[in-house]
Amino acid sequence: MIKKNKIVILMIILAVTGLFLSIKITMKHSNTVRTDNIPLTKNIKLNQYPQQQQNLVNFIKKNLLTSNGIYTSTLAVDNADSKDHLATGKEMLTESSGIWLQYLVSVDSNDSKKSFESFYKNTKATFWRNNQFNYRFDPINKELSSVNATLDDLRIVKSLIMYDQKYKTNFYEKDINEICQSLKKSVIKKDVLLDYYDPILKKGADVSSLAYYDLATLKLLEQNSHNQKIYKHQVEIVKDGYISDDFPLYARNFNVSSGIYSSDDLNTSEGLEVLLHMAQVGELRPTSKRWLIERVNNNNLFNGYSIKGTPVSHETSVANYALAAQIFKLTNDKKSYDNAMSIIWQSQLKSGKYIGGLGDDKTKQFYSYNNLNALIAAE
Repeated sequence: MIKKNKIVILMIILAVTGLFLSIKITMKHSNTVRTDNIPLTKNIKLNQYPQQQQNLVNFIKKNLLTSNGIYTSTLAVDNADSKDHLATGKEMLTESSGIWLQYLVSVDSNDSKKSFESFYKNTKATFWRNNQFNYRFDPINKELSSVNATLDDLRIVKSLIMYDQKYKTNFYEKDINEICQSLKKSVIKKDVLLDYYDPILKKGADVSSLAYYDLATLKLLEQNSHNQKIYKHQVEIVKDGYISDDFPLYARNFNVSSGIYSSDDLNTSEGLEVLLHMAQVGELRPTSKRWLIERVNNNNLFNGYSIKGTPVSHETSVANYALAAQIFKLTNDKKSYDNAMSIIWQSQLKSGKYIGGLGDDKTKQFYSYNNLNALIAAE
């Protein structure tokens, strides 16, 4: 009888141990981002402008690209105040690095795989501190900002997922999960995406910019959740920022504490980032696309608008048309895509020191954000 009781007790202990291990393994996998089943939006390749694209790549490699990162522009401002919020020509941003990584993983060439691995390694060495990619590095003064820019982190993690999917590997699984878990702890608060987090002050931003909601990437953070409540709420957060059918863009941001959407003037590139993110998850409004087509057709996609849709700047930029082209490519609108790309190539230099670059040869200003977005659009 005693022997029988011992056997029963032993069986109970083994059962409880097995249950505990099962729960532990389940919890571990529920917090792990797998890359083999994430339906990221694939870059549709048209490859209609091979020569212009190659000239642009050559320009970037010659004038902007370094082993540590990408200069924000060809304009050097060596004596810039490092406390200024605006990046100077010879500073580097995670924004540029993330877009370049997405280009490297999307292009098919003999050295693109090694180039990606090398550039990401150096990107992490340059920008990764305190469990996040701090967004700005000044190579002249060797200074790194103390905060991240959440959209840039999402761009980088997306590129790592694209790499593992493309090459059918889990090479970056550890990094992907490290970045994702860090983002969940620091900048995703009650489903709201904060613009940045300062690990020194242990404080996040007071505003949430709608341009930062890279919805396709945010969706992967919840891939193990059956109902994806957080992701669905994040989509609604962006949708609730819709201004009107008369001006079918989205508010610039909203106050995290009050939940009130901003009535500030819109930066057009940021507004188009929102439309691009919506298009990537099938949520682009027809009214928004029609508005964009009209502006591209009339070549008046200006850099800034009031909340009522009145231009506050009559200048334009390559990035505006490059983002528009990316949206048209996603929605299979070849005519509008060609119109946008035609405007972009008009600013490409045909000769001189900066041949292939998109910018102003007189002022020597060729911004990385313009050139990199055009590169993604042309791919």
